[in-house]
Amino acid sequence: MHVEKRTGSIPGIVFATVRHGASVRNLTVELQRTTSGRYIAHLPNRTWSVECQSPESAILMHAALVFPVEVEDAPWLRNIKPAPLITEPEDATSSSHATSSERDACLTPLSA
Repeated sequence: MHVEKRTGSIPGIVFATVRHGASVRNLTVELQRTTSGRYIAHLPNRTWSVECQSPESAILMHAALVFPVEVEDAPWLRNIKPAPLITEPEDATSSSHATSSERDACLTPLSA
């Protein structure tokens, strides 16, 4: 995927032509410059991208959400497995890895 052409001023709205394989799309991307001199793009999901070193990289961050993703291009999408739900932390004394006698031994004071 690469930017073929871009017009517009930064900060502001930039019009870009992005090619991905045989597909070409014309995108309208809002780009801003951070205080550190890097570039960020307003993404289609209404968030800002990570900081990029060039305007083209920021445009490609936007384009990555617009173009359809093939498994060949992103092999980590092949086996989607949901993340476990966040639960309350386990109590250390009721750990499922320790037997009741092991838990009792941990609570028994050491003899001198």
